[in-house]
Amino acid sequence: MIKRLRYVGRRLGWTGYATILRDLQRQPATAQEIAARHDVQLQTARRVMARLHELRAIHIRGWTRPHVRGSSIPIWAFGLGADVIRPDPPSGTPRQPLSRSTALPELVQVVQILRLLEREPISKTALAAEVGSQWANVGRFVEHCRAIGLVRIADWEQRLRGGAPAALYQLGSGPDAKRPARQDRREIERRSRLARQAKAQTARLIAATAAPVGMGAAA
Repeated sequence: MIKRLRYVGRRLGWTGYATILRDLQRQPATAQEIAARHDVQLQTARRVMARLHELRAIHIRGWTRPHVRGSSIPIWAFGLGADVIRPDPPSGTPRQPLSRSTALPELVQVVQILRLLEREPISKTALAAEVGSQWANVGRFVEHCRAIGLVRIADWEQRLRGGAPAALYQLGSGPDAKRPARQDRREIERRSRLARQAKAQTARLIAATAAPVGMGAAA
């Protein structure tokens, strides 16, 4: 059960947007249902759905008509997919382009992070570097996504100088990869020796390539 949000009249933030996306991953919903489930204003829910759709993070799974004489409203689903065509023509004036105050830049960052997590397993450090954000903020966001089942530990990366292995995260709701044991001193030394040898070999190749080439005997 996803914890209900308490953000009426406030910014949702990274974790709030991630929770909504996880909700849509589990069960497609209308903006009205999202507003009710997460205690946000309907206008906010509609704006978030529209922005997520523009970013191609969600798609229209279908349409429903809450009232007999009312217009159809979209049913949103997580992920990239083909939109279902609206069964009736839209009424009212077309939606205006998003202004700076409604563009939801934090939501853009959330989608960017999730796309990186979808592409390949990645550490928190590498993720923070990719999005240009502080490690602490990215770390809290990733742990929140892991807690709600949006992200999992897909693999582990041994550190060259030893110590605890670093977790590599990926979009998904499966079980975490098993954490490997710490490397012993001999394994650390072996990896360090191999790294030094590779570096020395690269230096020799560069030196050989840069050596002057003879022009041959003069005619």
